[in-house]
Amino acid sequence: MSPIDSVRYYFCMLNCGFMVMDHSNGYVRAWVGGTNHRYFKYDHIKSTRQVGSTFKPIVYAAAMQDSFTPCTYLPNNLVKILDWEPHNSDGVYGGWYSVNGGLTNSVNVIAAQLIEKVGIENTIQLARKMGITSKLPREFGISLGAANISLYEMMQVYGTMANQGKRPDPVVVLRITTRTGEVVYDRKQEQAENPTEVVEALTPDQAATMTRMLQSVITSGTGGRLRYGYGLYQGDFAGKTGTTQNQSDGWFICYNPNLVTGSWVGASSPAVRFRSMALGQGSAMALPIVGIFWHKMANDREFVKMYQNRFPEPKPEVLALFGCPGYIAISPDTLNLLLMDSTIRDSLRANGFQNLREAADKYFEQNGDAEDNGDPTTKRNMLDRLFGRRQGEKQDQREDRRR
Repeated sequence: MSPIDSVRYYFCMLNCGFMVMDHSNGYVRAWVGGTNHRYFKYDHIKSTRQVGSTFKPIVYAAAMQDSFTPCTYLPNNLVKILDWEPHNSDGVYGGWYSVNGGLTNSVNVIAAQLIEKVGIENTIQLARKMGITSKLPREFGISLGAANISLYEMMQVYGTMANQGKRPDPVVVLRITTRTGEVVYDRKQEQAENPTEVVEALTPDQAATMTRMLQSVITSGTGGRLRYGYGLYQGDFAGKTGTTQNQSDGWFICYNPNLVTGSWVGASSPAVRFRSMALGQGSAMALPIVGIFWHKMANDREFVKMYQNRFPEPKPEVLALFGCPGYIAISPDTLNLLLMDSTIRDSLRANGFQNLREAADKYFEQNGDAEDNGDPTTKRNMLDRLFGRRQGEKQDQREDRRR
């Protein structure tokens, strides 16, 4: 084998970076920078590559700091922002996604609309607070992860959401002693003498909201393979997959109440990639590494309790932000009209908001209306008739009480 053959062989090899961190104090529990450091002295934890959809939670967190809630609906339509027109990876459009549903299913056009409304500058400022130090291009494409960032930085981002909004700075060395036992460096002592300022990028409620949204990614979204593929049906997990253009990079970062785990998989050059999304997406390339780690944790008596831990129950005001369907085929205004009727609302919630179209058709047929279908004139007439009827009902009730 000639030297050029060796170069070609290595050039086509897949590399990986894997890191585990305790988000409560930043202590690094595992650091795998590559295949074999003896032969390949290149750290894929500190190297930078495009991060794909793992960047989206930053955009969504910025939206939570703005005026958006998990149940704010946005149209699943092609949008053109200046000269940029993002597309969904599956090429499917139509209907409306809630903010929670958009993150769960990693819908590109929803993330694009959010960064357009929140702003590039606000998104970048939040990214800095959450631990991103790499240069971020000031363009809307960063909402889909069009930026080169290291796994090391992304672990801080997800650690911030896991740590109630406070950014954990990774700590690799806790203590250094000489061969005679003399202490040269003690992390705890230095921290006690010179405490570092804690950066609070998110409020506890905002962090809890993001955690709950990222939990839905694992339970019913793009990260579902973590549970059904590796038998991890017990403990709580929150996380996100990431896939870059042409399936060049696969990412998966997730956390539970104790640890943040993250992995990146890709070749030395983005030109070496899988041809199909089925093989090259983050859930196929990077998720298995994290899945195997947690599977071993679940089957180890020493660590099983750490795997089984549950996230604390969010505050009632945080829980009240959820409870809406992730995707609807009818317009949000039509859904709101249905939910104003207590009988229909209870029925829809009982069956998980199934058959919304049939419920809307039946409702408007009974009330002599037609669904608005986005027509503002029809919509206004419907609202006027609905509120007119309700005002009449209230007037009749007041007259009955007077009698």
